[in-house]
Amino acid sequence: MLVVRVLMMCDDEGYVSRPVTCGLCNYKEKNTSFHYCDENYKDIYPCAPGVAYYGRVLYLSIEYIEKNATLAFLVAIWRWMTPIKENQPSAHDVFIGNWKPTENDNLAKRVSGFGTTMNVLYGNLVCGKGNNETSMNNIIDYYLHYLDRIGVNPNEAGPHELLSCADQVPFNPSVALPP
Repeated sequence: MLVVRVLMMCDDEGYVSRPVTCGLCNYKEKNTSFHYCDENYKDIYPCAPGVAYYGRVLYLSIEYIEKNATLAFLVAIWRWMTPIKENQPSAHDVFIGNWKPTENDNLAKRVSGFGTTMNVLYGNLVCGKGNNETSMNNIIDYYLHYLDRIGVNPNEAGPHELLSCADQVPFNPSVALPP
């Protein structure tokens, strides 16, 4: 029920008077300056020639996924549970504490906490850009807002250095490719 109320508070553009309540409004990627066809992963995640992929896409059109709630949920869960690269944790493993930083992770300032979960999911789109990075801070605000909404004291989320990925070396550097 919470998700329905939050979604109903958003207008067609995904904006509301309190931006922090809009974390679940966008059902497709708004920033299409990046897409996910990467030469480094062409054997693992092949892309069709001349097609740009945004967000999380299976071998189905994004329009089909947008209209099929079950499939959209499955795509989101797959992304949450599946590491993007070998020797990298899934967001789920970081979030629930199954992942333990290696010496290389420590050198890259990646520590167990919500910040590293963001790092797994978004890489250099939000991480490694310092404390003034707007997208990272918005994600942290959404997280704290929803903790509060479900009755969890946001102070239990930990100190800012665990919530943030401001100084972390990104797991997945992205490459901006023209659509």
